Parts: sequence; C-alpha cells; structure tokens
Amino acid sequence: MRWLVLLIGLPVSIGLVIVSMIANWRFGIRLGAEDGDAWAYGLASVCADGLKVILPFAIAWAWQRRKIAEWLSGASLWLVITIYSLVSALSFAAVNRDEIAGRRIAAAQTYSDLRQELEGKRREREALGAVRPTAAIEADIKTSEQQPRYAASRQCTDAQTRDLRLFCERHFKLKAEEGSARRVEQVDAEFAGLMARLAELPQHAAQGGRDPQVELFKSLSGLNDGAIKAALAVLVCLLVELGSGLGLFVVMSCHRALSEEAGTSRPVRYGRTLEPDAELLAPIDADWARDRLNRDAAATMGAAELYADYRIWMEARGRSNALTVTAFGRWMGDLGLAREKVGGRIVYRGARLRPATRLIAT
Repeated sequence: MRWLVLLIGLPVSIGLVIVSMIANWRFGIRLGAEDGDAWAYGLASVCADGLKVILPFAIAWAWQRRKIAEWLSGASLWLVITIYSLVSALSFAAVNRDEIAGRRIAAAQTYSDLRQELEGKRREREALGAVRPTAAIEADIKTSEQQPRYAASRQCTDAQTRDLRLFCERHFKLKAEEGSARRVEQVDAEFAGLMARLAELPQHAAQGGRDPQVELFKSLSGLNDGAIKAALAVLVCLLVELGSGLGLFVVMSCHRALSEEAGTSRPVRYGRTLEPDAELLAPIDADWARDRLNRDAAATMGAAELYADYRIWMEARGRSNALTVTAFGRWMGDLGLAREKVGGRIVYRGARLRPATRLIAT
C-alpha cells in the first residue's frame, strides 16, 4: 500500500508543482518592463514556488523539535509564497479565461458570417435553377460555330437575313446558357468551400460564444457570469496551489506512516533484555536500550514516556544527537516492540523501563 501511495502520489504531486511553476513564470514575466527584468521576475517566481514545496518538511521538522523561531520563520515564508502563488495562479487563470472567451467570440462571429454567406449562396443557386453540364453546352457551341451560317454571319456579328438572325439567336442562347452553367459551377464551389470552413470551426462556435460551464452553474446558482467565472478561477487556483504546496508533503508523510505501521507488524522476538536488538542502531542509542529497557511480553509503555526517558538519558550524558520522535518510533519497531493505540494513547508492548536509578550520569 505504501508503495502504491508513492507510485500514484508522487507523479500527480509533481504535476501540480509543474503547473504552479508555469503559472508563476507567466505571472512573473509580466512584471518586468524589459526582457531581462521579465526573466528575473519569472525565475524568482519559479524558485519561490520550488521553495514552497520544501518548506512543509522544514516546518514539520521544526515543530517536532520545538524550534519555535524556525517554525515561525518557515510558516511565515510558506504563507507569503503561497499567497503570491495564489495571486499568480489567479492572474494566469484570468488571462487564460479572457483568451478562451475571445476565441469563443471570434469563432461565434465567424460562424455567423459563414452562415450568412451560405444562405446567400443557397438563394443564388436556387435562382440559377437547373442547368445542363458545361461540357455539353460547350460541345453544342462548337458544333454551332462549325456551321456555314456562323461564318456567313461573320461569327454572328453581321446577320443580314432572317435565317442568319435565327441562327445567331440560338447561338447566343447557348453562350448565355454556358455563362449560367459556369456561374453554377462557381457558386457550387464557393458553397463547398464555405461548408468546409464551417466544418473546421470548433463545436462551441454554434453556441454563440456562450460558455457551457458558466451556463450550467448559472442555472444552478442564479449568479451572474462574472461571479461564476471568478468562483471557478479561485477553485482551480486553490486546487493547484494547495496541491503543489502540500501534496508532496502529504504523500511522503502518508508513506512514512504506512512504513511505520508495517514495521510494527514484525514478529516480536522475546528475551530477557534488548541487548542483541539494541545494536540495530548506533551504539550511542544502543547504550540507552541496554541501560534502561528490559524485555517483558506483557508490559506496555507510553510512547511519550518512553521517548522522554530516552531524551533525559541522552541529555544527562551530554549527547546532542538524539533521534527525532519519528526515527525513535521506527527504531522501536525495529527492536520488535509492538505499537498500539490504547485509549487515545500510543503505547509500545513488549518491554518495560528499568527503575530510574541512574538517569543522571555520575
């Protein structure tokens, strides 16, 4: 289970961090008047966002060791960076939504214009009516031009007799029909081109520039478009910034907790003392285990009491490299002590403290 947490949690947490860094970068580069200034602001924004990811670990470390100054400094810095990142994400979301809205409006206007042109072409095509194919009309014109009367009328420019005039009238009708046929071909081609351009437009173009998300929440909440867009932007920004700032910390903390639980489920090795198991860690800590603990399968000790005894023993001997609470808990699991929760308290089963006769070094 703990490896599944890492397998899924790490990639998605890092993904949120990358998204947050992109938003910070785009916000930062807009603050600079020149290219160099823009790069400086953008880089500072990205670095601050990276620091935001690390600070929760430092804050937790300071809290465990009761380092008040370090804890306050880390918490204040994390809060400032998170607020800055939230502002940058809101700016990024606002610019992005404006760009999307602009594209929607432009697409809707293009769609409207194309529909009007299509309607005009349709009416023009209906007015032209049915015509013969251009190739058939051209063949008839060529046949007409090969007639002797065509030459006699000087290509229908000097028809002096009634017969020639009737012939030229039919010839001109063929030419007019040819013009109509060519116009029909042109209109059909233009109509097909307009249909192709219409098909290339996004599906939302037919919606008149309306945002379906906004329309849905507007119908559910009764709020205006501006309030809904602002609420959606804030929601997305909170998701990105809190996810990027705390996601990695939550994933690693969960993995560590699951690892500790897995360690407490190891079989307990019973014996009189902890001397063999005490060597699982550094000799300094092993001295405390040999000096203060006895194995007792039925005994339970409060985790806080056990850790307090360990710290007093270490401080009394001038040893400053004591384990943290988390590392101490892992060590107890390695020693074979079962970790349990009884009445809201964390206890260890399998050992007891010896009488406090020599906590203070002589």
